[in-house]
Amino acid sequence: MKHFSTLFILLFLSFIFPNVTYASAQETVKIEKDTTAYFYLHNNQEVKYITLKKGETYLATIEDLTWMIEIGNAKVHIDKQDAKSINEKITPAQNNNKLQILTNDSTPVYNSHRNSSRQIATLSANTRISSNGVKGYFYEVVIGGKLGYVPIKKMQVDAGVPILIYHHFVENIQKSYFRNNISVVDIVDFEQQMTFLKNEGYTTISLKDLDQWMQKKQALPAKAVALTFDDANLSLEKMVYPILKENNMHGTTFVIGNRVKEETPPFNSEAEIVQFAGFKELHSVMDLIEIEHHTYALHVYNDALKRSQLQLTSAKDLHYDIQQTNEVLKQIDPNIQAQYYSYPYGKFNKNHEATFIENNISLAFLNKGGKAKITSPRLYVPRIPVQNSMPLEQFKSFVLN
Repeated sequence: MKHFSTLFILLFLSFIFPNVTYASAQETVKIEKDTTAYFYLHNNQEVKYITLKKGETYLATIEDLTWMIEIGNAKVHIDKQDAKSINEKITPAQNNNKLQILTNDSTPVYNSHRNSSRQIATLSANTRISSNGVKGYFYEVVIGGKLGYVPIKKMQVDAGVPILIYHHFVENIQKSYFRNNISVVDIVDFEQQMTFLKNEGYTTISLKDLDQWMQKKQALPAKAVALTFDDANLSLEKMVYPILKENNMHGTTFVIGNRVKEETPPFNSEAEIVQFAGFKELHSVMDLIEIEHHTYALHVYNDALKRSQLQLTSAKDLHYDIQQTNEVLKQIDPNIQAQYYSYPYGKFNKNHEATFIENNISLAFLNKGGKAKITSPRLYVPRIPVQNSMPLEQFKSFVLN
């Protein structure tokens, strides 16, 4: 009778809330052989995370045809056949997310911080994991509900995720009309920067990946970087997109709604004005570049008041502006569901927080502040501006941990 009642309640809830999924209960599983676990980024890229040793037991849940095991903030997957459910109770250890740590190389995980400990797993190279803090000569981590210990000397403390900002691009910046504009980047410099990221093994993550990490629902690679392009200039499609395509990289552009047009003039890399991408151009880059909010009509700066139009606008008018931008984005592609916002000029008004939340803005971004931390305020996420003629060594210093 008890099982019938439970089933009835679940069926009732699924009828009332048809889009809600219900996680299966945690079970204790025993690893049948040394098994590598993975997680997946938003673009379905598979990331190798940890190798669990044969005979170890963990808490897990069934998800499709895999076991899902929580490791720090990560939810990693192993094939169902690689572990079996056993009748053993594990009282879950607390994961307090005290700090984020990184691996450079593959790193052993032990069952104790004492000399008599045994190795229970191996963290993969280029892994970011949350830790409960220091215990002796080790960092304490939680793997499948159980405590594990990784040597301090093998780890780095995470300095955060670099979120890079770009705007307009030209050829030969020193001969360009924009040579004195710090926000305009020579396309040759950009290509060198992307080559550096690729050679160093960086993964260009989506803002959805960043969002999930900041919500402590997903891991990220240690070498994760987000590329963002404010204003959706036409140089993004004509000059940047081919470089991203060649390097299999991804980014996000923040669109100024009232500057997106049906027709755009032929691209002129030597033009003395900034050209903006139109509906067709933005739609054509969506396989690599996600489209998000940068206001509809509030990208104006009041020199007399030293404030942006967004800072001066009312909550009601901001709500309307966001809705207007949503309409523009739907014209680019009806499947766009924007939830990230770049403040024009990086200027904000704290009285607008409720308006952003009401309009499903999950993260909003500044144009300064350094690397993003897992604890960064969600409506004030810092970024790193890439500027005119920035030496490659300076770019490296902004990116490297």
